[in-house]
Order: sequence, then structure tokens, then C-alpha cells
Amino acid sequence: GHWKLAADVFGTVAEIARAEREPELAMEATTALGGAARRSGDWDRSAEGYAEAAHLADALGDKASGLTVRVGTANNQIARGNLPAAQMILDEVIGESEKSGLDGVQALALHASASVAHLKGRFGDTVTLAHRALEKTTNPQVKDTLMADIAAAFIELGMNDAARDANMIIAMTSRYQWVRWQ
Repeated sequence: GHWKLAADVFGTVAEIARAEREPELAMEATTALGGAARRSGDWDRSAEGYAEAAHLADALGDKASGLTVRVGTANNQIARGNLPAAQMILDEVIGESEKSGLDGVQALALHASASVAHLKGRFGDTVTLAHRALEKTTNPQVKDTLMADIAAAFIELGMNDAARDANMIIAMTSRYQWVRWQ
């Protein structure tokens, strides 16, 4: 809940990493800075963090990190309400990550795309995209969040039995208390 503090910490780590000539660490720190700044509502700082991370990823030839940064940029567009711009970025990332065999990045982009679909009221698409992301991710916390998103879309579709079942699975199996509380 202390996103401004997190952004400051990531900014400091990035400065130190740049001074120590550790571009990989600087890239990770600026990516995290972009996310933390977005969550605190500092759009400009978030965009700057993501731009620097994208530059470093390109310089290092790190395709996965570069695409991950683009998902962060799309999340900025989502947060600002520019869903068409976000979807355009996400479609490109999904296609490129699929072509490159980057399942983790593809899962991240599919999850964000499911969020866009939900915000547009396209709940059937939300379920489809979230399920595709669920198949691609290995992170247990992300899997729980995806199940919760699927349950929420089922509720919007009036599929209360399916939503209840999904929520029961989450409540009984999630290792994360905040997910169970949802």
C-alpha cells in the first residue's frame, strides 16, 4: 500500500545500478518503478520508468523484458481509461510473445487483455482470455488472481453456479489471504 515509497526505492536502486554499470538491475528497477508509480497515480513518472526500461531492454537484446515493459505501458493506458490504445499494445505483445515462445509474457498480456475486455463489458471474452492466461502462467498468485477474475466475469454473465464454484476453489486453495478475502 506504500506505492510512492516503493517508487522512490526503485528509483534509487535504478540510479545506483546505472552508476555501477549494471544495466540488467537498472532495467528491472525501472520496470518496477513504472509499476509502482502507476499504482500511486504518478503517470508521468511511470511512463518515464517504462521508457527507460524499454531502452535498456532493447540495448541488452532482452526481448522478454522489452515485451513485459510494453504490458506495463498498456496497463498505464488502462489506468488512464484509454482502452483502445491498451488493447492495441496488448495485441502486439500477445502476438510477438506467442511467436517467440515467451509463455510468461504472453500470460501477462492475456491477463491485461482480459481486464480490458471486462472493462468494456465483454465478459465472455474476459473468461476466454483469462483462461488462456491461466494455461500459460506458472505463478500461483497470478493463477489465483486469474481464477478470481474468471469468477467475477461469470457473475456478470449471470452464471452464478460457475462463479460460486470458482470462488470456492479460490477460498479453499489460495495461499494468499487477500485473494481468499476477495
